[in-house]
Amino acid sequence: MNDKKTTKEKIEDALISLMSTTDVQDIRVKEVVNLANVTRATFYRHYDSVGAVIQGLETALLEAIRELNKYFVSSKMSLEEPDKFVYNLTKLLFEKREFIKAINGPHGDPQFLYKATKLTREFYGGKIAYENMQSEYLDFYIAFALGGHNSFIDYWLRIRPEVDSDIAAKLIFKFMFSIFKN
Repeated sequence: MNDKKTTKEKIEDALISLMSTTDVQDIRVKEVVNLANVTRATFYRHYDSVGAVIQGLETALLEAIRELNKYFVSSKMSLEEPDKFVYNLTKLLFEKREFIKAINGPHGDPQFLYKATKLTREFYGGKIAYENMQSEYLDFYIAFALGGHNSFIDYWLRIRPEVDSDIAAKLIFKFMFSIFKN
């Protein structure tokens, strides 16, 4: 691991690495400290438990998405080109890709995707309107779009990470909002 990383980052990286092979509930502090090359006492100076590390990582990512969503809600969306929100979102997701792959993977936290989807749904619901779509069915579009969005992100980060985040932003935008073009 990089010596310039903080102790917390070493602990977080170790946990993320362990999540690739071990169910979250089965990861022990001993395994994390061994991989992070820190003492048990050092671990407990920063975190109360393995669950607290995961909770901290989840909360930080969801808060970053929430902040981006605030910009999204206040922005004037063009149907021609992704705006700053979409580019910043894909950059954030790419930066946090190892955690996202781990938390959404077979050993991660199945509740995380639900939390992220719920957060995004709250913002989409207030922003998206389509004049030819009856409002009673807008919820179906949002459910469909978020399912595709989540699947796209998983595929991109897990299978095609060589695709630049700006290209991913353009693709997400095109797929999500093409319905609104005439």
